[in-house]
Amino acid sequence: MKHDRYELLTALRPAEASLDRQWPEADRDVCLARVLATEPDAPPARRRLRRRAVIVSLAGLGIFAAGIGVAGAAGRLPESFTRAFGSWQRDVGVDPQRLERRAGVPGPDGTVFTVWVATGDNGITCVATAFETPGQPQRSDPNGATCAPSGRSAAFGDGLAINGDARAHTFDTTAGDNVRAEVHLGDRTVLPTILVEGRFFGWYPSTRVGAPELVAYDAAGRVSRLPLKYLGS
Repeated sequence: MKHDRYELLTALRPAEASLDRQWPEADRDVCLARVLATEPDAPPARRRLRRRAVIVSLAGLGIFAAGIGVAGAAGRLPESFTRAFGSWQRDVGVDPQRLERRAGVPGPDGTVFTVWVATGDNGITCVATAFETPGQPQRSDPNGATCAPSGRSAAFGDGLAINGDARAHTFDTTAGDNVRAEVHLGDRTVLPTILVEGRFFGWYPSTRVGAPELVAYDAAGRVSRLPLKYLGS
C-alpha cells in the first residue's frame, strides 16, 4: 500500500493542545530570545607559517667565496700577481689587471687554492692559480699560469703541466669531455679540482704518499684516469 509522504508526516505531528502543554508559549519566547542573543563562536585562529631563512656558509663547505669575480681593475689585485704576470701585456696582449677570481677550494696549511682568469681584446685567455691566505691578500702566492686562444679544446690529459715546491705541487690539464675530477692519493685522500676554461686545475701535497692520480668523470659517469707525478722523481 502506497502512502503520500506529506500525509505520513502530517499524521505523525502531535496535537497542538498537547504541544502547548509540554512547551508553553512563554517558555518558547524565552528560548527564542536566548538563541537570537547568542553570538556564534569565533573561528579558530589560523596558524601563521613562518619561513625560516636558511643561510649556508660557503666557507663551511670548504669553498672560498669572498671576492670571486672581483677584477684587478677594482684595485684589489694582489701586488704579487702584478709582479708574476706583468709580462702578459707585452708577450700575449693580456692585461693582468683584468684578472678575476673564478673559484677556489681548500689548499694546504689553511690556504685556499684559487683560479684567476683574464681575457685580452685579441681573444687570448690567461688562467693563473695561487695559494691565498683568507683575509690577507698581500700573502697571495701565485704558482702557475697558462695562456691560449679562448674556446680551444683538446682530449683529456693533453698538455699536462705540473709545478711544485717543498710544500705542494700544482697542475693543470685539458678536461676533454669530462665535467669533474678529483685527485686521489696513495693514502686514499681525495682532493677536489676546479674546472675553468676547459681545463682542470688542482694541487696535491709534495709529501710522497704513493702515486697521485687524477680521476675524471664525464656526464654519463664514465671514468678516465691520468697519472700525476712528483717533480724530481
